[in-house]
Amino acid sequence: MIKINKNQNQNAIKNTTIFSQKTLVLVIYDISNDKKRRELVKYLQSYGGRVQRSAFECIMTKKLYKNLIKDIKKYMDPKTDSIRIYKLNRDNKILNFGVNKLTDLDEIKIL
Repeated sequence: MIKINKNQNQNAIKNTTIFSQKTLVLVIYDISNDKKRRELVKYLQSYGGRVQRSAFECIMTKKLYKNLIKDIKKYMDPKTDSIRIYKLNRDNKILNFGVNKLTDLDEIKIL
């Protein structure tokens, strides 16, 4: 279960009835500059949770997704770094192996 802190994201999910308007986004990055990488991590934490060292799962509205696409480029050098963003939905099959559990859109609680 993911717990979203209201202080982390002013656009946090307010109730489970609006999940149909939200989508799961996976952000994977390889940033060589330590300062830029730390800034990116802080930025991504405001949207979701870290699932691996360089991967975040975020639940977003269309507007938040557009903001992410627009803002994320400032955290990288396109000549040396890479960021991949995967927009997933309930129709995508997601397999998980190991200790981390998958994000379940129906199990999100607001703190």
